[in-house]
Amino acid sequence: MVAAAARDAPRGARAGSCYLGPRWCSGHRQHWSTLWAMAGPQIPADDHGIRVAIEEAASETYPSALELARAFGSTILEPLWWPADAGEISYCAARFSSGPTHYEIESVRRDGVPVGVIGHFDIAGGPSPQGWLDGDWSEPRELAHLRGLIGRAGFPRALQAVIYDDGLEIHLVGYKTEDEILSAVTSLRRASSN
Repeated sequence: MVAAAARDAPRGARAGSCYLGPRWCSGHRQHWSTLWAMAGPQIPADDHGIRVAIEEAASETYPSALELARAFGSTILEPLWWPADAGEISYCAARFSSGPTHYEIESVRRDGVPVGVIGHFDIAGGPSPQGWLDGDWSEPRELAHLRGLIGRAGFPRALQAVIYDDGLEIHLVGYKTEDEILSAVTSLRRASSN
């Protein structure tokens, strides 16, 4: 898929690697992305493999957090602090047929790892990531006001955090240390859709 995306990219476009898969994040335009979602603990005992669900999503890129918030239809949280090795920042919204709209504010680290935030509306009474994302989670005191969790989860195991604020569930991905996560969380600012 990456090779095909690189082959089909517009001349001079810069590859963006995000949670929703490879895509081109230059300018405001609509495109399709593919979501690779890992199955959680509901895998039957007699199934010894990992399941992957693939879903197409219509997504658009925006030039700023303000325009992304307008497209998302709500206030979003944007990190102002980025790791020193982060590249250009992209602002994307994705609309899935089977779930809520997501927004992403991401960059790519020098080693090719996407870093940033992925947000969507919190489903009232929805499950905690501790229940659907296998991993070793902790609840640091610094994130208690946001019902925050930090843990090594996913496949392969990677450090990530989940916080809740103002009706949003925000995933912080691609950070290498808890200190980086805390720096990103304390730098979050609201971009309003109004």
